[in-house]
Amino acid sequence: MCPFFTTSAEHKLLVIGPTEPWSVREKLCLATSVMKSGDQNWVSVSRAIKPFAEPGRPPDWFSQKHCASKYSELLETTEAPKRKRGEKGEVVETVEDVIVRRLTAERIDELKKLIKETQEKHRTLKREAELIQAGHLDSKLEELWEEILQKKKQDEEEAELKRKNTDAAYQARQVAKSTPKRVPGVTMHSPSGCSSPGQDFSPGDPLESLTLDLASGHGSLLDDPTQKKLIGQKATPPPSPLLSELLKKGSILASNSRLDLEALQAHKIWKKAIMLVWRAAANHRYANVFLQPVTDEIAPGYHSIVHRPMDLATIKKNIETGLIRTTAEFQRDIMLMFQNAVMYNSLDHDVYHMALEMQRDVLEQIQQFLATQLIMETSESGISAKSLRGRESTRKQDSTDKDTVSMSSPAFLLSLFDGGTRGRRCAIEADLKMKK
Repeated sequence: MCPFFTTSAEHKLLVIGPTEPWSVREKLCLATSVMKSGDQNWVSVSRAIKPFAEPGRPPDWFSQKHCASKYSELLETTEAPKRKRGEKGEVVETVEDVIVRRLTAERIDELKKLIKETQEKHRTLKREAELIQAGHLDSKLEELWEEILQKKKQDEEEAELKRKNTDAAYQARQVAKSTPKRVPGVTMHSPSGCSSPGQDFSPGDPLESLTLDLASGHGSLLDDPTQKKLIGQKATPPPSPLLSELLKKGSILASNSRLDLEALQAHKIWKKAIMLVWRAAANHRYANVFLQPVTDEIAPGYHSIVHRPMDLATIKKNIETGLIRTTAEFQRDIMLMFQNAVMYNSLDHDVYHMALEMQRDVLEQIQQFLATQLIMETSESGISAKSLRGRESTRKQDSTDKDTVSMSSPAFLLSLFDGGTRGRRCAIEADLKMKK
């Protein structure tokens, strides 16, 4: 078997998480968090117990999959409590309560043992200190010092070895997660006379074989004298382009440049208008929660849960740099920002309800902006239909058309979206209905 490929069982173990044993303290934290958040909300469970990992644990120690796997092991080793007769009115313990109670008792015994060992170590050190101060261990000081140095060196080597093994296992799990599935290659059998029975080609290799076939076909054509004459006639340079063609190309280039300038101007107008929506969102009463990027200091484990963070400052920067160029892209990032907050925070958290309320208000602003764009596009389509009626009607209504064009230009979007022009907007809508 190829050493670079693992079996399905090994791959599953690598993806689930580390295989080192959990401490009683970590198990108790996991069981308590599951009893509080439930055995379906592994995002909240993982986030709540991340600060309680033992020293030297890998970053994915308390991952969602690892927590679920470890808790399933706890459930398998715990018997469900049975209800006895005559206990209908009494509260019966659940499996979660049994696990927490058992681990709490184990943790108490562990702490008692640790306290006893610490007290014994303290008495030993105190007795040795008294002997050293009295001068009874002067002959053994060098030996004691060597033992201390040797023990310290041994502990450092063990810690370094454990750290390397932990890092290697973590890197192996990351590689297993990111390794794509192998695409089966197409087997092309060689013709008779070749020594190799078959050869694997990638999906792009048939193009190369097709190119080789075409090249060989051209070679056979060149052997024919008639084909040589035809190819020689085709190889003669074409006559020089006419002046009309050059003028036509020049007019096409000029029209393209004019369209580019119009598109650039329209984008500038859109940028100014969409920034009004952004300012309305930034002036919301809950906007201070979403103004700047979220850090792991503020929200522990945020970037392990939210893979694409988003905030108002980043949205503004993307608008200014041109990464956001349409209203749909702006609405997409706004929704992403609020959904990240909803996904990370629990139902009883204040930020969860702030995100829902601010999302509703900002979406109303975006819908108003989209309605304004629709009014502008309807006005422009009415003008284009009117221009097709004939030159005579266009000449008679020249002055009215000029006013309507100026009102339907992209710059008019700003005045339409402004809150103080509601009467003007209604008048324009009534005018459009009359024209239809």
